Amino acid sequence: MDNGIGLPAGFDIMDNAGLGLKLINGLSEDIEATFNIESNDGTKITAAFERSIFSSS
Repeated sequence: MDNGIGLPAGFDIMDNAGLGLKLINGLSEDIEATFNIESNDGTKITAAFERSIFSSS
């Protein structure tokens, strides 16, 4: 988490994000992860996924 000014109001990842955020969003979808951006007093980006998708069988 950073403690800067945060993202602008109405920020839309698909319209305004750079390549890095678009890649993270796409990869999160590929592994069925939840991807969230919170922007209040700074910005917090989280991706959560099931550990089992990386476990070998």
